[in-house]
Amino acid sequence: MEDNSHVGENPPTNRQVGLAASTFLCMAKYAYHRSTNTAIPSGDWTAGSSEAALASIVFSWIALECFINEVPEYIASTPGLKVAEELRTFASTLQHADEYHSSTALKYQIGYALLSGTCYEKGAQPYKDFDLLRRIRNALMHYKADVLDFAEGSDETAPKGLVEKLYSRSLLEHNEARGPMSLVNRLGRPMIAAFAHNAALNMIKSLIQAMPKCDMTEVLSFSWKDWIELTMKPS
Repeated sequence: MEDNSHVGENPPTNRQVGLAASTFLCMAKYAYHRSTNTAIPSGDWTAGSSEAALASIVFSWIALECFINEVPEYIASTPGLKVAEELRTFASTLQHADEYHSSTALKYQIGYALLSGTCYEKGAQPYKDFDLLRRIRNALMHYKADVLDFAEGSDETAPKGLVEKLYSRSLLEHNEARGPMSLVNRLGRPMIAAFAHNAALNMIKSLIQAMPKCDMTEVLSFSWKDWIELTMKPS
C-alpha cells in the first residue's frame, strides 16, 4: 500500500454499515473443524460429516460475495474516516457494478484493477484458486442429478470435468476421484473445505493489500488482521 495525499474525509451520516464477511469465514472455519472432528459425542450427525465440509465450502463463497458487496458501501458511508480517492472510485464503481448485477468474479477483477492498475492473472494465484472455488460453488448451487453407471468398464471410472481438476490439484485421492460416486459426496471432503476457506481468504487479502494507505484502509486491515495472518491447514 502506498501513501496517498489525495485523501478526503467522509461527511457525518446517520447510517451505519455492518461488516459480516469475516463472520461467514469464521463459520466456514468452524464447519471445517466439525467435518474433521469425530470425537464429538455420538448423536451429533455433523461430527466428521461430509455435510459439515459442504457447509464450509458454501460459507467460504458467501464470505467472498459478502466482502466485495459490503466493503464499497462501508467505504462510501462510514463517517469521520479519511478515504483515499482511489478507494472512493473503487467503492462507487463497484456499487454501480452491483446495480447491473455483475458477477462476483467480475467485481473482484474490476476492484483489483482499480486498486492495483492491473487485472488478476487467471492462471496465477490467488485467482487460480478463486476460479476453482467458483466452479465448486456453481456445481453445488446449480446441482443436477447424478446418473451413476456401475457397469464394469463404464466411463464413470474416469474422472471428468471438475472432478478431474480437483484430482489434478491433489484435492481428491485416487479412490475418491474414480468410480461411480455422486458429485456431492466427492466434494464433501475436509481437504476441499480447507481449500475453499484459504481461496476465499487469499482473494480478500489481495484486495486489502492493494488498497492505498489512508484511515479507511487502516480500519479494514485491522478488522481483518487475525484472518490475514491465518491460513488453515487441512487436518
